[in-house]
Formats: sequence, C-alpha cells, structure tokens
Amino acid sequence: MLELIRTGGHRPGDRLPSTRELSQRFAVTTPTLREALRRLEATGAIEMRHGSGIYVGPAIERLVLPNPNMREMHAPSSWSCSARGS
Repeated sequence: MLELIRTGGHRPGDRLPSTRELSQRFAVTTPTLREALRRLEATGAIEMRHGSGIYVGPAIERLVLPNPNMREMHAPSSWSCSARGS
C-alpha cells in the first residue's frame, strides 16, 4: 500500500481508490484490507474518513520499522497452566 502511494505520486490529502478497488488490486478480502488500513491509519500514513474515502495522511513520509528485538513469546513446554498438587 505504501508503495502504491509513493509510486503513484500521491501527496498528503490525496484521495486513494475505494476499499473494493484496493482489495481487488491486492487480491485480498475486504476485512484483510481494512485491517491493513487500520494499521496504516495508526501510523498516520493514511486517514479513513467515514462516508468520504481513504486519504493519504500527513505522516506518509515517516518511516516505521519493525522492532527487531520483539519475538513471539511462548511459554516453555514444561510450564503448565493447570494447578497440580505435589
């Protein structure tokens, strides 16, 4: 999505295609697309305006990198959630 915005020459405030068009373009379901859009909205890259559309947000140039120190946390297999008497 960010690549579409950048290569399309979109600027903050520009309107993007509809969710239907975007879901077809990226070959994903509408709920999947909406989740991605919510995440982009949280970064300020886009703005979703109910009844109006999706717009390029003011923070489109802000670079958001994943935290390399975050790992999925799993309890060791020796841990148990049930209480056992000894």
